[in-house]
Amino acid sequence: MNKMYKLVIIIGTRPEAIKLAPVILEAKKKKFDIAVLITNQHKELVKPILSGFGIKPDYEVSYSKSSLTQPRLIAKLSVEIAEIMQRTKPDLCIVQGDTSSAFIGALTAFHQRVLVAHIEAGLRTYQKYSPYPEEVYRKLITQLTDIFFVPTNKSRDNLLLENIPRGNIFLSGNTVIDALKHVISKKKGFTDENLKKIISIDRKLILVTSHRRESFGTPLRNILEAIITLADKYPLFDFVYPVHPNPNVREIVCKYLRNKPNVILIKPVQYFDFCFLMSKAYLILTDSGGIQEEAPSLHKPLLILRDVTERPEVVEAGGAILVGTERDKIIGAFDDLVNDKKTYAKMSNIVNPFGNGTSSKIIISKIKNFLNSCNKT
Repeated sequence: MNKMYKLVIIIGTRPEAIKLAPVILEAKKKKFDIAVLITNQHKELVKPILSGFGIKPDYEVSYSKSSLTQPRLIAKLSVEIAEIMQRTKPDLCIVQGDTSSAFIGALTAFHQRVLVAHIEAGLRTYQKYSPYPEEVYRKLITQLTDIFFVPTNKSRDNLLLENIPRGNIFLSGNTVIDALKHVISKKKGFTDENLKKIISIDRKLILVTSHRRESFGTPLRNILEAIITLADKYPLFDFVYPVHPNPNVREIVCKYLRNKPNVILIKPVQYFDFCFLMSKAYLILTDSGGIQEEAPSLHKPLLILRDVTERPEVVEAGGAILVGTERDKIIGAFDDLVNDKKTYAKMSNIVNPFGNGTSSKIIISKIKNFLNSCNKT
């Protein structure tokens, strides 16, 4: 008789919720005992995403927004996650990506002598402060992990160079593609009536997102100046920008862009609507890691508003251009792409290097085999 293994799955942010939801659904199908723990870093965003997938969290870490300095966050997560693990006694802890919740979840599991699975392991820029603090967090998580799920061969090679045993690394693809395919297969249109109004069959929609810490200040101003120039140059294009609520982003974006008639500033979009918004875009300008993974499955070319990316596979596959944050470089790359139909068509039709939507099945199957092997020893 097979043992029913207990998994604790830690979710802190919106991207973690998106990427872990299909893993949770697959684990439930395979009759694992699941404890979903949310740390509420994106308190207003995580629960609606989980609810949309039919998932209800079992445990929450609660704190006021005034406690969200990094040292206080880390201390709070360390104490409360440890208490929950002591009560639940999981066989394995699953963390995803490179957030504070993922790092502290893995560290706390180690302290509790609980095995750790890291989903989306092996991403690297090899630049300590880019992205910050994620590059250091994911390296630290690697040292605490027992079984690694990498999205691409490049991520696996990164881990092998760091002397991680080959037998502990599994190529899974990225679960964000599982989530995207799940949503697109069910979604027929926007649920938000306001979003319906910004779609015009006579105008091209250019989707813009920029919110990373390393872009605060001059880099973000350069990006906004490029958008102003492009909006003037292409009056028949609508530049739709869901503005991140962080004051370092919101205040400067509104200051620069609020008076441009074809720049549409909107509030952050619920995930399920955002998938549909991406599907309607002509092209996407972004510094988001998740969008770099999702856009190829929707056949949308990308201009990446970063100097380096830990997801170089999409650039190497020809689906994206790494344009950085210099105003003229952004404008030049945009001009080249929208005025060259052959280049646009080529970028729109790559095979997504991050997977085909079967990642969660691979992950849960390998976890079961891994725990069975541990149980025999």
